[in-house]
Amino acid sequence: MSTKSIPGCRTLYRSAFRASFLVLMTGCFSLTVPEKPVQETSLGPSGREVRQVPLHNTSSEEQLYLLQGPEGALGYLVKMRVRARSGPFPLEVTLDRDFKVKRLEIPSYPWARGREVQQTNFRRQFVDKGPASPIRLGVDVDAVTGATLSSRAAATGVRDAIRLARKGRVEPGS
Repeated sequence: MSTKSIPGCRTLYRSAFRASFLVLMTGCFSLTVPEKPVQETSLGPSGREVRQVPLHNTSSEEQLYLLQGPEGALGYLVKMRVRARSGPFPLEVTLDRDFKVKRLEIPSYPWARGREVQQTNFRRQFVDKGPASPIRLGVDVDAVTGATLSSRAAATGVRDAIRLARKGRVEPGS
């Protein structure tokens, strides 16, 4: 397994998991998130950890993780699948403590139509959008030409991820 190191950032990894790269307000680091749900995963001597938050009354394809650092909660990672015209695809949304988007990843897109939603320029539009943002095509998000329905699915997924993280909020010290 290989990870990319960003200059000035600490790279953390575990060989049993694939790497998800997260950029948070407190700094950047490469972070490993488990493929399968686990209750708690320690990420080495730095004290940073990813802990799965139990969700009730949600799809089994929706997962919420609390990202913690030495000073407490850094934010959340929401992993989910959204459905576009061609079929479902995965989203990984990293949120800060205030539920603002810090990063949107589309790890894979198995369909021929709509693949353009994986483009960096499209995904960057969601950065700093939060609970007060409409996150709607034509309002504060531009669709990708040739991938309108996938763009709409991604926007809806980001909105749902924020809602899910707020619903599963973990109070400081928990």
